Order: sequence, then structure tokens, then C-alpha cells
Amino acid sequence: MMDNNDSIQETSIREIFGEVPKRTPMKPKEFKAWHRPRKQFIRKHQWNKYIAKLIPMLLLSERPLKYLTLPGADFLDIRCAHEVCMENKIMLKYLGFTIEDGSDKDEADIISSEIRQLPNIHKDSLVMIDDLRKVADTKSKAYSVANSYGPFDVINLDLCCSIATRQNYSPTYFDSIATLLNLQMLRRTEPWILFLTTLSGPKEVNEQDMSKIWDSISKNLKTHDDFKNELTNLFGHEFSGFETYGEVHDNLGARQFIKLFNIGIGKWILQYMMSESPKCTVEMLSVYCYRTGSYAVPTMLSIVFQFNPIIQPRTDKAHLVNPAFELKPKTIEENELVNKLITSVKSLEDLDIIMQSDMTLFDRMKEESKSLLSITRYPVAEYDLWVKNNSPNVR
Repeated sequence: MMDNNDSIQETSIREIFGEVPKRTPMKPKEFKAWHRPRKQFIRKHQWNKYIAKLIPMLLLSERPLKYLTLPGADFLDIRCAHEVCMENKIMLKYLGFTIEDGSDKDEADIISSEIRQLPNIHKDSLVMIDDLRKVADTKSKAYSVANSYGPFDVINLDLCCSIATRQNYSPTYFDSIATLLNLQMLRRTEPWILFLTTLSGPKEVNEQDMSKIWDSISKNLKTHDDFKNELTNLFGHEFSGFETYGEVHDNLGARQFIKLFNIGIGKWILQYMMSESPKCTVEMLSVYCYRTGSYAVPTMLSIVFQFNPIIQPRTDKAHLVNPAFELKPKTIEENELVNKLITSVKSLEDLDIIMQSDMTLFDRMKEESKSLLSITRYPVAEYDLWVKNNSPNVR
């Protein structure tokens, strides 16, 4: 019960500041597609696994692990990356880009504050309310901040759409990724990792972009027999007879289409990184696919790329150095690296099938998901039923 002093105090506040604002109650939090157990598998057994493998390759005794991400409202990937940093006794410094989506801002601010107060989180970590694609505009704040925070050890682009979606937006994801890759190469000699999650089905991929991707693949088919043989082994003998992207689109099923798209994106990134000096090799370390919406076949790809800058020895153009003592530059064939990408795509794993065939793994990922979601105040008592009612339709 409010006593007289409380009543007098509230009245005086109203006189000075007007009506006392009422705090809007937080909306009940609803589970999303990325809360399924399989996404925890991606966070733990793909992202965390390769962050842990990267750390020994870096000199982190005097600096934090630098991480660029699209964290979403729950910051779940940052929480998981933080676990790896804690285990390795290093700091995590993150830069996030997020777009306001109408979710509860008070709750988002609380979660952001909670993350920043965790041990081993660098005090200058930042989440910007901005679209990642604006990084491509060198006059934008997004570009300025990305440039000042980089270069990054890990770039995590966990897209809900396709990298090849247009949606009447300029710049595109291709523009922003190219800008980030250029910024990386300006100041970096250590290896780094890109996590790329992208919708890859024939209905989601922009036809104009895919046609350009196909043109690049087609040129390799006509000039490199080993590349042609690798693709023929992967897709079947008839694949080598396709001339236009229209033929490809009409004859490849969704499962084959995502593999071709996977190869095309990998080839684009590799070709881009090998186009100028200093060059940089690209390896596809891991790739999983899984279903979205009502699809009965997987259309979402989760890919890990590792970048290794090529540091070449200097050349004595005055010929004062005895040739016997000159270090020879490395010879790296781009087409060999492209063929390795195809080999990686051959090992593409269907994560939904993996989870269905291993219930011990499924249950463990489900419990870990519940634990993460409980921290961010989701109604985890309802989680098991939600998972059961939202299991993918696997065929």
C-alpha cells in the first residue's frame, strides 16, 4: 500500500515532469527457427570447433580475438564464442551489426549489457544498429567502424536470406563481403575464418547473380578438364553438356542446385582473393545443409572458409643477390584450389538427417539450447513441445 509520503513524492514528480511514464511490460518471448537444436550443433560443432582450431595459429597473448558478427536479439553466437575464449584464457572483442526488427528494445538492451559484463569480454565491444551491407559504402559509419575495428580473426555472416538476394537494396551482400575481404588483406598476414550461412535453394537465389556464377563455372568447364571431370563425377555425366544457366536451372533438383551454388560461392571468393597481390588461398573446411520453412529438402547452407594470406619473398631486380641464395616464390594454381572446393562440397552433410539418426546427439543439443535460452529468459518449460511441433519434414 502506498503511504502518504509516497503519494506526495509522486505528485511532486508529476508537477515537475508531467505524467509518470508507465513501463510497457515485456512481450512473451517466442522461439524462432535458430533456436532449434540443430543450430546449437552449428554453434558448437562447427563455429566453436573452428574458432578453437584457429586460436593456436594466432598471436593472441597481447590482444583479443576480434570477431565480426550479426548477433540477432539473443547474442547466442557471441555467448558461444565467449565460451571458447574463456577456455583459452583470451579476451573477445566483437563488432556486431543488427537491424531493429520491432522486438523488445528494453530486453535487447538488457541482453547487450549482460554480455558486456561477462568476464573476458573486451570493454570496447560494440553492436551497431545498422545494416551490414552499408559497409560497402566507404562514406558510411558502418564502413568507418568496420575499418577501425578490423582486421578480424573471425567473420560470422549468419544470414536469414540468401547472399544472392536483391530485394531492391543497394549495396548488396556481395558488395559488403568484397569490401570486408579487401579490408582484411590491407593489414593482415595471419589466417582468418569466415562463417557464411545462406539460403541456397533455386527459389531464393537471384537469377541474375546465379547466371553470373554459372558463367564463371562454365568457363572453367571449357578450359580445365580436371574441373570438368570433378563436376561430372559430382552431378552426373549429363552435367558437362549444359550450355546455359537456364538449362542448369531446369535440369538440377534442389539438392544438386545447392551444391552448385556452394561451389559457385566458394569459387567466387577464391577467385576474388587470388585476383591481386598479395594473394590469399581459400579452403572450405566444413559445410552442412538443413531445411527451412516447409521445404522437404535442405536449402540452407552453413559454410566455413579459412583464408591464408600468401607471403611471397622479395625479388632482387638489380641482380646483386646470388640466385643460389634467393628464396623462390610459391607456385599456387588457382584451379587446384577450386578442385579442392568441389571435394569439400562432396562431403556436404544433411544436418537434419544427422540429428534424426542420432537421438543422443539430438537430446544433448536440445538441452544445451534450453540452457542458453533460459539465460535470455525464454519460456524453456515449453521448449520440448515447441521442438516436437516444429521438427523439419525430412524426406
